[in-house]
Amino acid sequence: MPHPLLLLVLVTQAPPQGGGAVYRNDAYGFQLGVPAGWTQEPDSVLHDRVLRMRRNGASESETNYMAAFTRTPGRWTAYPYVLVQVNDVAADDSQPGDLASVAAELNSMTGGVARYDSGQHAVLFRGGRGPARAGQVVLAFAGIRLTDRALVSVLAYGMEQDSLDTEAIRDRFLAALKVDRLPLR
Repeated sequence: MPHPLLLLVLVTQAPPQGGGAVYRNDAYGFQLGVPAGWTQEPDSVLHDRVLRMRRNGASESETNYMAAFTRTPGRWTAYPYVLVQVNDVAADDSQPGDLASVAAELNSMTGGVARYDSGQHAVLFRGGRGPARAGQVVLAFAGIRLTDRALVSVLAYGMEQDSLDTEAIRDRFLAALKVDRLPLR
């Protein structure tokens, strides 16, 4: 199977009715309205970042990022930043039927850090903590939506002291994430 970042994905950036950019991924059935003040990281920069992560031991499934966004163009790893990750949904009996089951599965793996939020129709969780710069800690906040073809995760990373802002960033991107629904058969 070809490398996921090299798959031909129909991605466009076009102005939506509100004037901001839209990231669209037809291969996985979702679009994301990019909030004002945010810029999409160039694909080449994201690809280089993913290759560095894999050289440092991250697996392909952990780094299946379709897009990245920042408020600081030219400094693509400056906090806060947002990554959009896609995990294929298998066409077998193991695929999640709904987001409540996704939250339950995440909780069984992580000890209870995920919850299904019916208002946002998403699984929300606070990811791990990691070292950043000297004496500082990075937090990750994630939101997951289920399309007909994939689990789409919005991952917002920010400094621990800015955790409320980082969580709000995740929620703003998540609110702008629209998934395609195939007709029921």
